Amino acid sequence: GPSIDGVLERPSPELDGGPVGVGERSAEEPSAPPAPPPSLEDVWAGQGPSAVLADALERRSRGDLENAEARLRWLGARFPSAIVVYQTAVTAELRERHDDALRGYDDVLQAHPDDDVAQDAAFRRALVLEDLGRHEEATRQVKRLQRMGHWSETDRLSLELARGVNELGQGRTRRGLRRLGRALAVLDGLAQLDTSGGL
Repeated sequence: GPSIDGVLERPSPELDGGPVGVGERSAEEPSAPPAPPPSLEDVWAGQGPSAVLADALERRSRGDLENAEARLRWLGARFPSAIVVYQTAVTAELRERHDDALRGYDDVLQAHPDDDVAQDAAFRRALVLEDLGRHEEATRQVKRLQRMGHWSETDRLSLELARGVNELGQGRTRRGLRRLGRALAVLDGLAQLDTSGGL
């Protein structure tokens, strides 16, 4: 008769629920792996540019600069509008990549000089130049804005604050504190005028 070894090697319909045929899978075998999730680029493409821009700005406002910049760069490669180029430059500035920020602001000023964000790009360009210690260039940028009528008291105060912070960073403490104090005093005065109904 058959040996015990021969019986164990054969499938047993009673124990296994029947023999597994060729090309069939048993219930214990894993199914095919799930499809990989779509890439971020595919997701962004399905959202539309306005939604991607809004998502990028929301992420930036929460401090997620890296992911905000990834979305803005993706948008810029496909939709290089003034607002996208400008917001990409602002994000580079916040990440302290000043050269990238300057290039972005220059791109806005050259390619979109009549767009609403061009004035903001010129102003932020002056701030970046000031951050880099390039005071003469920052001053020239400011004078161009003033000649064009695109310079307000708030702009002046913002630049003074940036200069004061830079002076502190350069070890010119007394001068930086004086500059900051003067700018903050004017801002405080403007705020009080605003709350008393003066503006």
